[in-house]
Amino acid sequence: MTKDKFKEKSAEVWTYILGAPKTVYLNFRCLPFMEAIHFPFVVSRRVHFTNLCGTIKVEGKLKPGNIKIGIGFTQVSDFRRDRTLLDWSGNVIFKGKCKIGAGSRISVAKNALLQFGDQFNMTSNSSIICRNNIQFGTETLISWHCLLMDTDQHQIFDQAGNRTNQDHPIVIGNHVWIAAHSILLKGTQIPDDCVVAAGSRLNSKIEEKNVLIAGNPAQITKHNIRWK
Repeated sequence: MTKDKFKEKSAEVWTYILGAPKTVYLNFRCLPFMEAIHFPFVVSRRVHFTNLCGTIKVEGKLKPGNIKIGIGFTQVSDFRRDRTLLDWSGNVIFKGKCKIGAGSRISVAKNALLQFGDQFNMTSNSSIICRNNIQFGTETLISWHCLLMDTDQHQIFDQAGNRTNQDHPIVIGNHVWIAAHSILLKGTQIPDDCVVAAGSRLNSKIEEKNVLIAGNPAQITKHNIRWK
């Protein structure tokens, strides 16, 4: 093992040790006892629980550390200082393995639904604001400093008093890569095997699979692509 690899592994072990109290709290606060004893959640000590009054479900096999929160970083993150925030007032479903990196922010409003597919990975410093419905398929990769938001937050009305900006779901297919600094707004739908280029903005439905989506507003720029 190289010196850098040793340091990385040592830092990871210390992260688990220092985060143990919060790991215990999250599991037994959010899950039934017979599920919590498997410790599917492992969290960093720099995870802050703003609200955990929602309904949390872990589907599939209950393996220790299957869901890592606040653990993992990139070249642009400051792991020692970046704080992860969890505001889970609504429904959150984990379909399998999940990794939410340091500095991430996830807010789920009451009665809203946020669903993570198996092998979900959000690297660091990205935000998910769910007021309606956000669903991720399997093998979703979200790079750093991305924003996903299914609401405008504030309500807008016409002269007759009718609201003109209703919340709309975000649906992400399987094996989708969302590159750094992308913004996915309400109404975004992305099919399987697509890539969203860095700095893109989406708020509509993409019909075609295996495409590169780029721009502001985003559009298909390449067809029949593959990524890994």
